Amino acid sequence: MASLQDTRVELQGWQASSIGFLIRRAQTIYDASLHAEHVGKKWELNDIQFQGLVILSEIGVEDQVTLARQLGVTKTSATRLVDGLERLGLASRRRSDDRRRFGLTLTPAAEELIRHEWNGRRRAEARLFSVISEEESQFMIDKMSALVRQCASQAPTWEPALHPGGKGQDVLHDLYRTVEFLMRRSGQIGRALAYEIVGPMDFTEGQAKALFVICMQDHVDLSLLTSAFASERPTLAKILQSLEAKSWIVRGRHPVDARRLAISATPAGIEALSSVRHVWDHCERRMADAIGPASYAELKRVLVRLAD
Repeated sequence: MASLQDTRVELQGWQASSIGFLIRRAQTIYDASLHAEHVGKKWELNDIQFQGLVILSEIGVEDQVTLARQLGVTKTSATRLVDGLERLGLASRRRSDDRRRFGLTLTPAAEELIRHEWNGRRRAEARLFSVISEEESQFMIDKMSALVRQCASQAPTWEPALHPGGKGQDVLHDLYRTVEFLMRRSGQIGRALAYEIVGPMDFTEGQAKALFVICMQDHVDLSLLTSAFASERPTLAKILQSLEAKSWIVRGRHPVDARRLAISATPAGIEALSSVRHVWDHCERRMADAIGPASYAELKRVLVRLAD
């Protein structure tokens, strides 16, 4: 049975070399830059909502299937996105008996917001790339673009309607080459590749993510997990319950501060996480195959510089 220390060493080694982890680290730095630029604060707009706004503004998508494929999200997510934009007062929808068709009109506030958000996101991207050369940043965008194109059918399908010379095509081309879009799609691809193996093992992505955080240190404070699951808080309680039901974690009082709840991995939990380590190698191989081993190695090198 794998020891906690051995598992931690293995996880730390994976973190140092995994392109998925390096992209997530770059995402964290980029998010901090967005925060510094006050992007999305007034409207509490997330990346998918902003990207959806741009697509709706430029090519006037009318149905959830087309919007979902343009964004690389599920049809349900596309419908929720439009519902959210309507609630925020950024769009108005004509009455229709078919909720799959939007009949959507963006408000003047939405058009002004797009201009503001574009500028803020460009500044945030410049902050992110300020620690690497222009050649390295261009290489990163080129190779991540190649990666998401090669894996376009993954997680869920992305089918950009790019037609040279058509309406809004220059803007869409720029959108699909933003680091924000590329990092989101890369994350989706990585999760889909992992699920090819983890799914049949009755080991969900959420369980793996939570168990990873818990195994990396003793007596994990609940606030640390809450931070890691910032966009998924409603599901965190269910994930912890499922891990407890499998006897992979235990909850108790923190040994230093009894007022705080602490979570620790059990030997069975440590063994469970160690048993799926081949998933990481599977994801790495699949993504390396998409752009070639040499480009993959160089992309890792650039990401390491970016994340340091």
